[in-house]
Amino acid sequence: MRSRDLVVLRRNGVLVHVQREPLEMARVALGPSLTESIFVHPRYVPASVPFELVKLTGRVVGRTVDVFTDEPILVGSTVLSALNFKGVGADTPEIDLLIDPKQTFDAGRSPRSSATERIWGALLTREVYTETVLPDLSSNGIPFSPTLGSNHLPAQIINLITSGQSVRLSQVVRGLLGTNIRMNELPLVPSSERLDLLDHVVLAQIDAKIVSIVIRRFAYGSAILSTSRMDENRYCDGTLTDASNYSIYVEPNRNLRLTMAVSFPTELISSAACALGPSLGPFYLAALSEQTGIDFSSVYPYFRGSLTLDDQFNISRTIRSLLSEFLSTVDSI
Repeated sequence: MRSRDLVVLRRNGVLVHVQREPLEMARVALGPSLTESIFVHPRYVPASVPFELVKLTGRVVGRTVDVFTDEPILVGSTVLSALNFKGVGADTPEIDLLIDPKQTFDAGRSPRSSATERIWGALLTREVYTETVLPDLSSNGIPFSPTLGSNHLPAQIINLITSGQSVRLSQVVRGLLGTNIRMNELPLVPSSERLDLLDHVVLAQIDAKIVSIVIRRFAYGSAILSTSRMDENRYCDGTLTDASNYSIYVEPNRNLRLTMAVSFPTELISSAACALGPSLGPFYLAALSEQTGIDFSSVYPYFRGSLTLDDQFNISRTIRSLLSEFLSTVDSI
């Protein structure tokens, strides 16, 4: 398999991750704009479909690819740092950018046989709805990677991928507002540059808004659920990646709803605090306390020296307890 080794570069003033080796992919142009493109491995493009073999500056993450251009990308009045195409294939130890509708995509770890919505490397067209319709997080100022549109794979490509199986495949195109470095990738960034990626004040402002939405949802009888690991699906500037990772679940039973409601903000806050580390984690929590009214000071003692796994567990456990205690006092509406 081709190397996916990453390097940290500064592009248009933003620190980003790109692969050391250029990405070689087939681009099928569906229109004049780069956003109107299908990107797949050349093995999936038959001779009957015009395409361009391109070398891209970017990176593969799961079944997505980040594509960087030499100049900033302007969509409407928004300046983007890169484009992200979802449904381009996903690596296995043996095959680059594999698309296999007979296999399940399980967070990019390994394919396995199953009938599921999340097929290996690709995006079923009916999944596009969940990628482009967001829960109420987006309407309350929570930064998501904006969805720019979707493109349907030509029938000739689908027939080659599926050997004639009746299935519709699409790709979703999103924009990156800043860095593409995710929270769990921070250890790969030189320590001297990490502070350029993390702003504890900005993270606290975003997370305080999310906590307020969680509280309001709980009061009205529902909980926001997350189906993914937060540190793998959040960029270091606080932007959330996939809208499809979040759903709203109505639960009349207050005790069960409480258990469900604390999970998302617990992972959100603990992953941010641990990423910020001993130097900035307590300042982030102090700012969060001021904006939410929840006292997180009992978490401070765990920020001593390098955070051990035990420290991270205790940070998460304590934050969960504090959130649960606070939510239990919220009146139902």
